[in-house]
Amino acid sequence: MRRRSGTLKHWWKRCRARSGARRAIRGQLLAADWPEVRTAYNRLRAAGLSDRQAVGRLVAVLERETDRMVDHWRPFDRAAYATDLAALS
Repeated sequence: MRRRSGTLKHWWKRCRARSGARRAIRGQLLAADWPEVRTAYNRLRAAGLSDRQAVGRLVAVLERETDRMVDHWRPFDRAAYATDLAALS
């Protein structure tokens, strides 16, 4: 019989990471030095998305940039992050 604890452990790590990403996005929305995040959020909300949906899309962009950082061993690229945020719809 195959053990599923590895799957559950992976799921739990992803939930914790997503929770941290949500906190990071909320912090960026409150900070004055992240105007591109606020602009993307306002654009998503104006398009009819709920707060939760808009933040979820912002989290997806942040996670994509974080994955790129880890996969390519490079520092955070704010310009690429801003470009991805601008492309959100």
